[in-house]
Amino acid sequence: MDLGVSVRLRPILDEVKRFIGNEILPLEHEFFAEVDKGDRWLFTPRQTEIMETLKSKARERGHILEGLAVALSNVDEIIALIKAAATPADAKRGLTERSWRSPVVEEMLLRAAADAPRPEGLSLIHI
Repeated sequence: MDLGVSVRLRPILDEVKRFIGNEILPLEHEFFAEVDKGDRWLFTPRQTEIMETLKSKARERGHILEGLAVALSNVDEIIALIKAAATPADAKRGLTERSWRSPVVEEMLLRAAADAPRPEGLSLIHI
C-alpha cells in the first residue's frame, strides 16, 4: 500500500514547498529573534507584520493552488481535449473557452471566508 503523495497532488505539494522555501524560511530567524521582546504571550509588532505579509502573499498565490486543484479534478477530460485537438492552438482554445469546475474546490471556497483563499476580484464564477 503506497501512502506517498500521488502524482496528481505532486504539483500542489511542490507549490507549497516553494512558498515555504522562498517566503517563510527566509523570515524564520527574524521572527524567532523577536520572541524575547515584550510580552511573551503576544506577538511583537514586527512578528505581526511578518505574519500579515506572509498571509497576504499566501492569499495572492491561492489562485494557483485553486487552479491546480481544478485541473486535477478534470485531468482526464483535459487530456482527452488536448489529444483530440489538431494543433496546440486548438487545444489552448478548447481549454480556455470552457469553464472548468471542481466540486471539492467550490465547497472549500463556500466554507472559507469570502476573501481568505483567493485574490481580491476572483470569484466562484471564474472557476
